[in-house]
Amino acid sequence: MLLAAIAATAWAQSPVDPEKTAGQAWILTFERDLTETGGGGELACRVDRVAPGLDLSLRYRAGYYAALPTSQFPPAPTSFSVGMRVTPADGSGAYYFAQLAYVPAAPRGPDIVMNFSGGFEPGEGAYRVDWLLRDERGRRCRKSWEFKLAVDVATASIVAPPAPGTVRRLMREAPPFRGSRQPYRVAIVLNVSPLSPTAARLSEKEQDALLATLNTLFEAAPFEAVLLSVVSLPKRREVYRSERPVAESRADLAREMAKLEFATVALNSLRRPHNHVYLLADAMQAAAGNADPDAVVVISHNTGETGRIPQRLVEQVSGRRPMLFYLQLNDYGSDLLPDTIEKFTKAAGGRVFEIYKPKHLALALRNMVEALERSKAAHVAIGPGRPAGGL
Repeated sequence: MLLAAIAATAWAQSPVDPEKTAGQAWILTFERDLTETGGGGELACRVDRVAPGLDLSLRYRAGYYAALPTSQFPPAPTSFSVGMRVTPADGSGAYYFAQLAYVPAAPRGPDIVMNFSGGFEPGEGAYRVDWLLRDERGRRCRKSWEFKLAVDVATASIVAPPAPGTVRRLMREAPPFRGSRQPYRVAIVLNVSPLSPTAARLSEKEQDALLATLNTLFEAAPFEAVLLSVVSLPKRREVYRSERPVAESRADLAREMAKLEFATVALNSLRRPHNHVYLLADAMQAAAGNADPDAVVVISHNTGETGRIPQRLVEQVSGRRPMLFYLQLNDYGSDLLPDTIEKFTKAAGGRVFEIYKPKHLALALRNMVEALERSKAAHVAIGPGRPAGGL
């Protein structure tokens, strides 16, 4: 059975302060609605917990996805409230979160569901979550679950979760980088292409992964963006360019990514052998030459393009140039063949970081910063001129 979905507009979850009168009143109402029977009745709903773990913003997160059949609601706009109680197993006291959600007027039916989600950032430890949704008529949906979070020791020196047994509200930005604060000028080449060669558009998951990696690069590491060049190797063209800070370009970039269609490619772009390789080389060299960065960073899913790199392009990228890094997002693990970006990066003396999980991004940032620090130290030691090992 196919289901249609309506995305509910859910405002960010806010912590409830038990020291304030309003917070105390909210907690009393929540506790009553969570435990009492009868009342306005029960809503049919499905609540799936989000397993706790590190995400691409380098924060440990836990939470939920909820779906409610719209046949339970009138066609008019509908609003409801969501509350959560998160209780550490060590008995240190519960944390409460409140959230409002709004569903616009839309068709209703048993095969149409409304979806929304929420979450929080836990520290290491064990917890119980009690979740409650209440609509305008007083009807409720309740769910409880337990989870444990173990912090990955490999990223402990890079990522700073909340203290063990504590919880804080979900933050959109990445945490501060725990290491060098020496700023480095970085030019970005972001390749926008779907994982599936037959896909007509990027999936939401693919868009989110690219944007989250881009955001984290500048929010969680000591990097300053001097150029953002967005190319689409399947479309054989540059689709977006900006010299503004990434935070200011984010909305425009997301719109351009959403508009791209991959079902068609201009005929003249197919007439030149290795066209996508030349596009990649041109974008990298333009980024390196125009912005005078300390490094050029390429971000892309594994493209599936496995053709050879023309020798004349390899010769063009030899020499003393900015450092080159490739962050390859790979949802399939290590089973994929090296793509043309990886081959090009290695031919240019750059480094490739395969990102299977968020912790690999954290480790890649650490290695990139350390490489730039070594390069700077060598530059100071030997005098003017860029050390080799880049684009």
